[in-house]
Amino acid sequence: MSTPTLRRATLALFAATLLVIAGCRKVSGTYEASETGANVSLNFKSSDKVDMSVKSGPMSTNVESTYTVDGDTVKIHAPEGKSGADLVLKIQSDGSLKGDQGVKFVKK
Repeated sequence: MSTPTLRRATLALFAATLLVIAGCRKVSGTYEASETGANVSLNFKSSDKVDMSVKSGPMSTNVESTYTVDGDTVKIHAPEGKSGADLVLKIQSDGSLKGDQGVKFVKK
């Protein structure tokens, strides 16, 4: 290969690597939403576990569940043994998570 061809091939490989890395969105740490009338937090602990906490006045509830990330969509699955729909959140450009009902979770 000639030098210009090798440079183009190297740049193409570098650009493809950046696109793959940019497409691999993930979430980690704690996100909070307080505009719901209660304090709701999501603590993403590992590659597929999340703790959900809801505090309203003196009452609070904590639940552990699993989640998946597909592109810019985070899907928190209904806890095992519980019925209900998955919670679907979109990763925003600022890194926050936004639900279908407009609830925004901000990373702490």
